[in-house]
Amino acid sequence: MNRELLIKKWLDNELDPQELKAFEALEDHGDLVKLSEGLKHFKAPDYNTEQELQAVLSRLEPAKTDKSPGWVKPLIAIAAILTIFFGVTYYNSTLDTEINTLASE
Repeated sequence: MNRELLIKKWLDNELDPQELKAFEALEDHGDLVKLSEGLKHFKAPDYNTEQELQAVLSRLEPAKTDKSPGWVKPLIAIAAILTIFFGVTYYNSTLDTEINTLASE
């Protein structure tokens, strides 16, 4: 019989005498019995969900950060606009423009 099926039936206490002999013949029978006995004495610790929820929520609250004053962002925007304006003006004023027309000759 299938090993997993024997273990499942043993855990559910549904083994007949023939299957019980087959289960006892398994090489890990002793380990399974020992594990089962150990689990009978296991008790999970008490868990207070409300207390843990509050602990997690307190850690998840956003940290207060120093926000820069409200005047920094507009100042940077004005500086960028002025830089572009003066750059375009300088570029246009330094162009060597030569216009040849029939009327000017």
